[in-house]
Amino acid sequence: VIVYDGVLVGRVTEVFPGSARVMLLSHPESLVSGMTVESESQGIVKGEYGLGIVFDMVLQDAILHKGDRLVTSGLGGDFPKNLTIGTLQDIHPSVDHLYQRSSVAAPVKFERLRYVFVITKALAP
Repeated sequence: VIVYDGVLVGRVTEVFPGSARVMLLSHPESLVSGMTVESESQGIVKGEYGLGIVFDMVLQDAILHKGDRLVTSGLGGDFPKNLTIGTLQDIHPSVDHLYQRSSVAAPVKFERLRYVFVITKALAP
């Protein structure tokens, strides 16, 4: 599920006649493979209890900067590559210092969404 300019906001989890249930990226069960545009650092984008989004499980030696743009990586085949997710904010090491994580500023306010687009099939290049 996207909005203007290919901004990813969630995924369809259930379909009904005339409507569908959508899990937003901010949902705690939401997981998406992501990467930064600038350094192509890869990790997992996770929801945090409806409060926001984090970019997690990024290798410790990956180069991350506040303001880096985060997009879908295309890994796993769930989402097309290069859908916009947001920008990195505060970057911290994980508790065990094996990975890095960053909060993510989404370009949309999820609570204000009114109209969205549903990608029904990714086309091969």
